[in-house]
Amino acid sequence: MLEPEAGTAEAALGARPPGVAQLEPQVFGLAKGRLTPRDFVGGLTRRCSRQVVTFAPVNVTTEVKSVEMHPEALNEALLGNTVVFNVKNICVKDVCCGSVTGDSKNDSPMEEAAFTAQVIILDHPFQISADCVPVLHCHIAHIACNIIKLKEKTDHQPGKKLKAGPIFLKSGDAAIIDIIPGKLMHVQSFSYYPPLGCFAVCDMRPTVAVGVIKAVDKKAAGCRRVTKSAQKVQQESAQKGQQDK
Repeated sequence: MLEPEAGTAEAALGARPPGVAQLEPQVFGLAKGRLTPRDFVGGLTRRCSRQVVTFAPVNVTTEVKSVEMHPEALNEALLGNTVVFNVKNICVKDVCCGSVTGDSKNDSPMEEAAFTAQVIILDHPFQISADCVPVLHCHIAHIACNIIKLKEKTDHQPGKKLKAGPIFLKSGDAAIIDIIPGKLMHVQSFSYYPPLGCFAVCDMRPTVAVGVIKAVDKKAAGCRRVTKSAQKVQQESAQKGQQDK
């Protein structure tokens, strides 16, 4: 069981997420095919080399050539490791800072069209209403998002509904709201992937609120770019599966 740290959004909202068991490292940057993820936020990956992964929200699938740390090659990457990916057939423009990667065959990450979150307003000089466009800081992504609807005002800890459809929120209020990202963004519900499901809200630079994501509305799968190296690995895997049968 993962316990929330003091001062974080999940601690403020009293959430206690279950353990997670899936690979989703966050990407810091890319240089000549070498990806620098921040860390593994869940589970582990075995057989790092020749693993096919998908990057969200850019929707690019490629092969992992190897994984290194300080700068030794790894056979497996564990939860919390900060590593470097060596990947094939992608360039700097294909993946951006804030992207998330995961196994292409096992719950591959996708772009989110919208999401529902529970927030607590910490300190705001005015009021927060629908159509407000604050900046959300979620994992290492910093994106302006549109608050499209204030669904209900709630109690802080138990989440008990106090009022439906409030017109505005002020300091000290907690609420359930609907949010649409202004740019490509990948997030997850806090109960599923805690590090990808909590965020801070900034308005005119100061942090005015914290929140956790309750549910996500994924976009329909669009045209996914699959590199040649990934196609080769997938074909070899399919042929091996047929031979085993």
